[in-house]
Amino acid sequence: MSKFTLLLTSLVFASCVGNAPSAKPELVMTPGMVIEAETKEGRLRIAYVDTYTREYAWGATVKRFKHRPRRERWSGSLGMYRPEGDASMHAVLEEGQQHFK
Repeated sequence: MSKFTLLLTSLVFASCVGNAPSAKPELVMTPGMVIEAETKEGRLRIAYVDTYTREYAWGATVKRFKHRPRRERWSGSLGMYRPEGDASMHAVLEEGQQHFK
């Protein structure tokens, strides 16, 4: 293999790696962070547990869900998601940053 062919092959691989989906999600919550909202149905609380786990509390219910990091942008977000709840409830949960011009 000539030096030119080796160089060209290396450049092609390098450009492919540079365009690969980011493996680092753009999350919102940080350690110790809590988000609370008051609605007409009561208070909702979301708390950071670890990088991909959040605790959701409302009324007398408290649930922890582990999310999956997104490998590609979905509706502009490269965050994390959980497309299902648990045996007792259906939930679609997402967290991610939105960047606007």
